Parts: sequence; structure tokens; C-alpha cells
Amino acid sequence: YGGTAMDSLVSVVALGLTVGSIWGSQLLVKPSVTPKTQPSASMTSLFATKSSLGSIAVGHAEGNMDTAGNPTHLTNGHTDPGNGAFNRGFCSWNRANGLSLAQADAKCLAALQSQSQGIIADLKTVGIAPTTEIIINGTDLSNQSPRAGKDFAAKYRDAIKAKHPNPILDARIKAFEVKPGRLTASGLFRICRTYGHYSQQLQGLSGYEWDYKCIGLDQGRRVEAIKNVLASQAKK
Repeated sequence: YGGTAMDSLVSVVALGLTVGSIWGSQLLVKPSVTPKTQPSASMTSLFATKSSLGSIAVGHAEGNMDTAGNPTHLTNGHTDPGNGAFNRGFCSWNRANGLSLAQADAKCLAALQSQSQGIIADLKTVGIAPTTEIIINGTDLSNQSPRAGKDFAAKYRDAIKAKHPNPILDARIKAFEVKPGRLTASGLFRICRTYGHYSQQLQGLSGYEWDYKCIGLDQGRRVEAIKNVLASQAKK
């Protein structure tokens, strides 16, 4: 599949250098402010090109672009910290050995276009009106983990019903749920145990609580990265 491997976390390579600092547990309670619904025509243009709003947001969440869409040093190639494979392209195309940057970018764009349409359809199926922020978050999650992306819309609906203070973040975390009470994200768990910045914030936790916060540290950072792009692009 396109994008990163199922449980990989390529953007942790940046660890605050290209994306921003990880805010820890604050991200788990910070309310999500969803922008007003954009005109329907804009939904299909979010991933029209590599320079489109959605593409930049995913690229920034991956650590491969700044908020303006300029490439970082990671774009042309880096090792995926989740599975050790070689990534290339603005969406961190996994196992990109033998692909040029242009080829990897083309695969990224095609995958994001397909995934975003799937997210829009899933949201409509569960009765959620698609907005720019929700679509981009669902697509970014699909790029990171296609399996989790398939559950994003339903988990978002559940978070809304439960009146979660940050439904997008909660949905992204719980999309990694393989059965009630069990979250699975082997790549993220490996990173949380390896990178001190993460492991320090997880001290004293165990079981589901550890799993939830580990995934939340990464997903929260990505949610904030997307917000930063939306805010930056809105000023233009």
C-alpha cells in the first residue's frame, strides 16, 4: 500500500526539529477547534497537486515539508524509525528503494487522492459532514496506517457522541483499536520505548493507558502539525 508502513512513524525522525515539539499529555485534552465546513468543491482539491493544502498538511505531519510546503531535508530519503525501511517523497513513501523523488511523490499523490475520497465516503456513511480538517486528518492517518484509516470515520462519530474534548485526536488513537480495550501499533510502541522524549512521558503507565498515551503523543503532534498548516495557509 502507499504511504508509510502500517505502524510506522516516520515523522518522529524530526522530533521537534522540523515539525515542532511534542506537547505530551496536554495534547490528549486540548480541545479541537474544527474550521467551518468548506464549500464542497474545495474537498476534491485538497490533494489535487503536491502544493495543495491537504498535501502540504500531510507532508508537514510527516516532517517532510514546512507549513508553506517547502521540502525539508527528510523529503529526499530517510530511514523509517518504525520498520527500518527507506522512505522518500513528501508523504514518506515506504520501501522507496529504486524510486526517484519524482516517482515517490507521484505515488504519494495518487495514494492520498484515493485515501481522501475513501475518508469522505466513510464520513458521509456515518453521518458526519466532511470538513477540511477532518478529511486531512483521516487521510493523514490512512497514509500512516491504512488499517487505522478505515476506522477513523466511525471512531470520530463515536468520539462526537461521547462529547470527547478532542474528537479528532481520540478518533485517530482509537482507530488503532483491534478489539475493545486493545490498541495495536507495533511501530509506534517500538518508538515510544526507544526515543527518550517519548519514554519519559510514559513513565509510570502500563497496559491500555500506556498504549493510548503512546499513540496519542504521536497522533497529537500530527493533529497540531495539520492545524499549523491550516492556520498558516489561511493567512495567505
